[in-house]
Amino acid sequence: MSKPLLQVIIASLNAGLGVLLVVPFHRPGFVAAGLALAYSLAYLVGVYISLRWLARRLGGIDMDAIVRHLIRLSVA
Repeated sequence: MSKPLLQVIIASLNAGLGVLLVVPFHRPGFVAAGLALAYSLAYLVGVYISLRWLARRLGGIDMDAIVRHLIRLSVA
């Protein structure tokens, strides 16, 4: 997958989820929270796609080591 295609996927999800999470509530107080959730979900999908693509290119990724590293970073 090319980098521009990944960016298109993330941007499309961000816009679509933003509309789905903000428009139905019609309350100004929920706009920021809905957009933040849309951004978070779109980028989580982007990370998942990127990891799958990278694992295929490298022949595998040690996810346990990555998770341990992220936990250490969170604690620090």
